[in-house]
Amino acid sequence: MPGEFVFAYGSLVRDLAALTNVVARDGATEGKLDAIQPRPARLRDHRRAWNVAMDNALTLPGYKYYLDARDGSRPEVHVAFLNLLAAPGHVVNGMLVPVEADQLSALDRRERNYLRHEVTELSETGGGLGSESESGAAATPARVWTYYGRPEACRRFEDGRRAGCVVVDQAYLENVRAGFAALAADGLAEFERSTEPHGCRVLALTRVEVG
Repeated sequence: MPGEFVFAYGSLVRDLAALTNVVARDGATEGKLDAIQPRPARLRDHRRAWNVAMDNALTLPGYKYYLDARDGSRPEVHVAFLNLLAAPGHVVNGMLVPVEADQLSALDRRERNYLRHEVTELSETGGGLGSESESGAAATPARVWTYYGRPEACRRFEDGRRAGCVVVDQAYLENVRAGFAALAADGLAEFERSTEPHGCRVLALTRVEVG
């Protein structure tokens, strides 16, 4: 069993392929998806919030922007994404996914609005985590990581909120909700309970990748 895991609490729950295919686009990770054994998990002392944003007016190499799905225009908005907030006594549901070193490095590049931090002591899952030695005599404790919004990404959200131009991508919201609905019988209800309302306009957007 791998010794490192990522606690997914938003888009990564609905995008497991990112954990295996983001490393390279040339098939270098082909077949790894079958090896993934994600498991429902929780993170103590946190709540989820929509307080990370990107500025859709900017075109950044290797990133993305959005078009209005209705008319193809490029709206001057800040698009909001999920984040974690410290909240003693609260619990956030999500999923633990085993990762290898190259996958972690790739995720660090993918999650450009976020910084990775260790949350091993705050993670909860059914069954133990760790990897046994070949003899089976000892177990190596696992490390659990998750991603927190960068301060500048949170500032973009606040700037957009004050300007009244923050939106949530409808497809992003629907896919995240679908991911939690599939995670467990009460996964979506628990997601709603542990997530602050976004209070933003929901807009149908089309994502455009920038080379």
